[in-house]
Amino acid sequence: MIEYRSDSIHLSLNLSEYGRHAGAWRHPASDHTGVPDVERYVHASQVAERALFDSVFLADSPIHADTPSGITSTRLDPFVVLPTVAVETSAIGLIGTVSTSYSSPYQVARRLASVDHLSGGRMAVNCVASAGNPMARNFSLDAERPHAQRYARTEEYLQVMAGLWDAAGTATEPARPLHHKGEFFEVAGPLDVARPPTGRPVIVQAGNSPEGRAVAGRWAEAIFAGSSTIPHAQAYFTDISPGRSPPAATPGT
Repeated sequence: MIEYRSDSIHLSLNLSEYGRHAGAWRHPASDHTGVPDVERYVHASQVAERALFDSVFLADSPIHADTPSGITSTRLDPFVVLPTVAVETSAIGLIGTVSTSYSSPYQVARRLASVDHLSGGRMAVNCVASAGNPMARNFSLDAERPHAQRYARTEEYLQVMAGLWDAAGTATEPARPLHHKGEFFEVAGPLDVARPPTGRPVIVQAGNSPEGRAVAGRWAEAIFAGSSTIPHAQAYFTDISPGRSPPAATPGT
């Protein structure tokens, strides 16, 4: 057993109505007759809230998943599901995924600000630089953009969203135009939704490549990371958090 020394532990529930195994629907006890069912999302989120979890998370990708069953290959739009969860909860954070490769920063900034207001400032967004040629063909492209270009686009995408939120109007300040002109986006602004209650919704990222780590280190308040060993996790933490020391790991009983 490893004992971690840290000031606090933050827990997030990965909402998955169908389970994490592509073949789980084959088990005799598996019941997917009611899928999709928003009550399942709500119930899981309420249980997580009572257990003092920090957030619930909905993954997403704009492509039909390649799995053996049609029902477990489908999903619901996180920003349709999470507002419903927001109404039935009061404190837990709500993280939805957007593709920075295949969406508009103005549209997403507007949607996030709206849900952030309706949820009392509980909205967060997981920004993904989506890859894969099949996904690209859903958006009028023959092939995915090069890796470096996807992350350059993500960087500018986040600049535009943050700029729109910062320039949005408040009860005492009028909204300001953005006048952004960059490599990938040209956005005049201003946002037609008031500034989010928290100023900006929380940014979540999961970059593992050098470009992805750089974007995460600059923008993300929370980072998804997976490691199979303690040294690997510490190296990742040190790389993505310059000047900070990873939590010490000591043998326990």
